[in-house]
Amino acid sequence: LLIGAAGLALSAVFIYKITFRLFMPQGKAVEVWRHRIAWLTSLLFILTGAIPWSYLNGMETGLFTLFVLAALHGFVAERPGRSALFLVLTALVRPEGIFLAGIAWLVSIGQFLSDRQRYRRQLGSMTLALLLASTPYLVNIALTGTPVATGAQAKSWLGNVPFVLVDLLGNMGRMVYLILERMALGFLASKPWPVVPGLLLLALFGALVLWRRENRWVVLLVAGWIAVGTLLAAMLITALWHVGRYQVPFLAILIPLAGVGIGTLLSAAKPAWRKALYLAVLLWGFLVFYSSIQAGQAFYDGVASTLGQQ
Repeated sequence: LLIGAAGLALSAVFIYKITFRLFMPQGKAVEVWRHRIAWLTSLLFILTGAIPWSYLNGMETGLFTLFVLAALHGFVAERPGRSALFLVLTALVRPEGIFLAGIAWLVSIGQFLSDRQRYRRQLGSMTLALLLASTPYLVNIALTGTPVATGAQAKSWLGNVPFVLVDLLGNMGRMVYLILERMALGFLASKPWPVVPGLLLLALFGALVLWRRENRWVVLLVAGWIAVGTLLAAMLITALWHVGRYQVPFLAILIPLAGVGIGTLLSAAKPAWRKALYLAVLLWGFLVFYSSIQAGQAFYDGVASTLGQQ
């Protein structure tokens, strides 16, 4: 619990720093707007119910999410060594880490091809990160003869007996749909998730803003991480278990993009529309707080079940 609470606080700091670097409003009072939106986005992160639940549930999700956010901040701040370090740490916490390092390596190749002088160090750092991130798999091979951990073997649709490809693709497709539905609709989804509806839409708008402002490498990195995270989770029978703990790290990296979307709408709006937008954001904020209440109830139920009080 202490590690989870500390990780949640540190992650909120990273959310602030990432949003502050990404959000570039037009016009006057630029710094004021950047600080306001960064603070608002950190609050959105802390109050989105599924996130504090995942940091305080006694599992590794919070630590993994913290390292993912730290790696993203290193990338945004153009600190390739720091980004590489935390990517290696993600791989030591969860097996998905090597795939995140792989996506970062592919993005760094694109950067290097676009500007060899500027991104030479970036490519070198990401290459080293990818190599070191393979350590858990090498250990598994040395000890068991297979790179796949027993937990993954037990949970994966790939372990179905008998193995039927059509069933595998059908199960994975269904899981991808349910994951994306929960990302988009939150607690209004067919399998409700304590996340406010509309967060994904705001993040997509923020991504479009960043793309048009030549911040495309960040958009590609985040999109790649979310795509690979969704596909890897979809391979698991347990993909939606534990209040969506497999999706929370990728929900977290969407939040700075949503902050950019909110900030762009508020800062670019004409004065006549700005009050209406403030009211809409306030009402949406109540829904965010409602997701915290939902997660709190889920946490209470989990503790009661563990103590045998249900």
